[in-house]
Amino acid sequence: MVFNNFGGCIPTGLFLKNYVLNVISFYQKTTAGIKGLPWVLYLVLFIASIGIAYLVATWGYQAGILAILLVLGIPALVYMIINLRFGAIVLVILSFFLSRIGNFYVSFPLGTLIDTFILFLLIGLIIKKAGRGDYTLARSPVSYIIWAWIVYNFLQFFNPMQTTETWVFAIRSMAGHVIFYFILLEVMGSVKAFRTLIIVWIVLATLGALYGLFQEFHGLLQMEKDWLMNNPRKLNLYTYNGKFRIFSFFNDPTVFGILMSLTCLLCYFLLYLRKLTFSTRIILIFCSMLMFMAAMFTGTRTAYVIIPASFGVHALITFQKRTLMITAVIFVVGSAVIFSDIQSIGPFVNRGTLNRIRTAFRPADDASYLVRVQNQAVIKPFIQSHPIGAGIGTLGTVGKRFNPDAKLTGFDADSMYVKVAVELGWIGLIIYCSLIGSALILAIRAYYRMKDHELKIYIAAVFAILYAIVIANFTQMVTLQLPTAFIFYILLAAVVKLIEFDGNSADKKIYE
Repeated sequence: MVFNNFGGCIPTGLFLKNYVLNVISFYQKTTAGIKGLPWVLYLVLFIASIGIAYLVATWGYQAGILAILLVLGIPALVYMIINLRFGAIVLVILSFFLSRIGNFYVSFPLGTLIDTFILFLLIGLIIKKAGRGDYTLARSPVSYIIWAWIVYNFLQFFNPMQTTETWVFAIRSMAGHVIFYFILLEVMGSVKAFRTLIIVWIVLATLGALYGLFQEFHGLLQMEKDWLMNNPRKLNLYTYNGKFRIFSFFNDPTVFGILMSLTCLLCYFLLYLRKLTFSTRIILIFCSMLMFMAAMFTGTRTAYVIIPASFGVHALITFQKRTLMITAVIFVVGSAVIFSDIQSIGPFVNRGTLNRIRTAFRPADDASYLVRVQNQAVIKPFIQSHPIGAGIGTLGTVGKRFNPDAKLTGFDADSMYVKVAVELGWIGLIIYCSLIGSALILAIRAYYRMKDHELKIYIAAVFAILYAIVIANFTQMVTLQLPTAFIFYILLAAVVKLIEFDGNSADKKIYE
């Protein structure tokens, strides 16, 4: 089920049905007058089905999956140019399942598929803007800083420490994510379009939570265990106290845990909408509880910390009696659990999970946090003496692949801010922090100047979740990994568009 204007429910199939009908309508318009074409297409599909069956029989199911992706993907790419909203939703859906497909089913570089989809969406965006004679650039402060971020990353090509191969490979991913922001500005043409993206996000996250809880109470599938056993590094990351940490169909427990916390927060903040029906409230509460449980079982400390941090800042910005009372109760109950000797909560939350949660709020007892502090102390002199950094893509798998002998290749950043500071220098870090800071400032100003209740609830939720990402970036790379990277840009675009939707912003009061 999905939410209809967050005030009622409709079957999820209706959402897909609308796009199917659009595709059929487009096909009928473009093929009108061409006799015999339907039979030709039927013949092509029949031959394709035989070909896919042959590939599966000869080369295995992976070849069949790739063939199906091509058969479905090519028409989807074409339709993306025509319908950007369809393309954006497909891209978000793909980002949720990308790791699962890549880890267990195909060895094809699926990151290239994401880049291809974004390229086609960009073509569609250019065609749309040219068709209506609109050659203006986005005018908000967030967009201006994003343009500065793009230019600065491209200038890294001339960084003397930057290798050409590393830059070319790394800039592709960065550019794709940023282009998605501008596509979202076009896609969010109305409040309804914004709601649609939120619905898709919640539905996909709920599916992830359900499968994660299946892993927790049923255990990992055999193929998942085999996959971990074949990779000692991942096995070490995915286990805690002799128990597997759940990761659902995402890349690792950390990505999954942070996503669950962010979506749990979103579901809670949406409950403040006045027009919600009783059934919608029940669904939102149910989804938030599922995601909260899933986040706990991931063993991701960052996921534990960002929930109270976001709750607190949301209560401060809204500063309403009900919000403050609920937040106070949550803080009291949470503190009682964290700082007491309680060994379990009900039949599900055991001592191991509680100890993991407690160490998140006691950094001195967290060995991984102490390692991060030591790494940051070691790299600090380099950051201070290199204002433009070592070059984009220097750290991580890209650096190891193209420049394995570099001095910084083996350094583990363990923080988005540290990664940006090392690769792009303190100048790049200033631009990056200015981007997030400008979005937060705009969201606060918008909340206090907006007149529309629904938009105020949305902008407060966006602000609080962006703040949670700010906190999470201290220990993880939330804005770099999928699907949280796309969610980050959805939130940035939402700040800009929600301001435009409110009539009070027409005279630029919020931007002043």
